[in-house]
Amino acid sequence: MQRLLTSMPYAPKQFRLAKQTLLERIRTERITGEKIYTSWLENRDRGIDHDVREDIYHEVEKMSAEDLRHFFDEHIKNKKYTLLVLGAKGSLDRDLLRRWGEVEEVSLRDLFGY
Repeated sequence: MQRLLTSMPYAPKQFRLAKQTLLERIRTERITGEKIYTSWLENRDRGIDHDVREDIYHEVEKMSAEDLRHFFDEHIKNKKYTLLVLGAKGSLDRDLLRRWGEVEEVSLRDLFGY
């Protein structure tokens, strides 16, 4: 996982497929029923007066793998991250976890509210 956060793999075929899939999803997705109102309300609260999917569609359509790499380098690569490890206390190797940084144990109540 750490490798994915520091070095984006270059996979042009997968990029093209993901791009085509997203464009097709936007083309065929319909907003119906009460979602019409909630979508309008969410957009209005963000200061958007149109269907934002149109903007996304046009941006993705012209996006290149190099654009994605630039975004990764600027916003993801070499940033600090907080990792959450869930598991039974007895089965976790705390010494191994400490190699990643400070370890803080959180109770179920703090994490899930019960």
